[in-house]
Amino acid sequence: GWHLRLARWTDKWVERHVCVSQAVLEFSTATGGLDREKLMVIPNGVDLGRFASGDAVRPNDLGIGPQRRLITFVGRLEEQKGLDWLLRQRVDVLVVELGANDGRRGQDIDAMRRNLQEIIDRTRAAYPATDIVIAGMEAPPNLGSRYTGRFRNVFRDLARKNDAVLIPFLLQGVAAEEDLNQLDGIHPNADGHKIMAETVWRVLEQVLGRRTGGQADGGAER
Repeated sequence: GWHLRLARWTDKWVERHVCVSQAVLEFSTATGGLDREKLMVIPNGVDLGRFASGDAVRPNDLGIGPQRRLITFVGRLEEQKGLDWLLRQRVDVLVVELGANDGRRGQDIDAMRRNLQEIIDRTRAAYPATDIVIAGMEAPPNLGSRYTGRFRNVFRDLARKNDAVLIPFLLQGVAAEEDLNQLDGIHPNADGHKIMAETVWRVLEQVLGRRTGGQADGGAER
């Protein structure tokens, strides 16, 4: 992808390339042809390796019946993100989070809206009864009130249009908090991810409760 092309192009000027995991480092050397000696790993806020030996979560613990699947898809509409692969399996609840990088870079809002809608359309075309949860994001205030307002409204408008449940702001309580983010000030650290998980679960628990006949109280917007 373009990341590797950029890394190769800048290689003669940089002392180190930073990878977010050991797997990315291995991929960058095997596929990208980068010099291993110039690669270093600074892990993402959530170290998946910590959970490798843990007990698997039983679907019943999440209110999901036998032979049911909960699929969470995060990412852009790119082949490498695997939406087509995910849709080979039954999808009862889809959590969509997209737009953080679009907002940070001040990219076209209408294009972001189309991408979000296409993810929803493709999922509902395959599984019409799927519940959709949309995780809202905020654009940086330095982009101006007009841009940030339009950006924020995309998530609200799509939630209403698609009868989806809205998480108003995925990074609520985390964004701009120095002790909850990594050194770049953008990506949450482990503590920040815990708060994000709680934010998502407050909404997701209600969605699963409705599907299984349970009771849910407030906290989600439509």
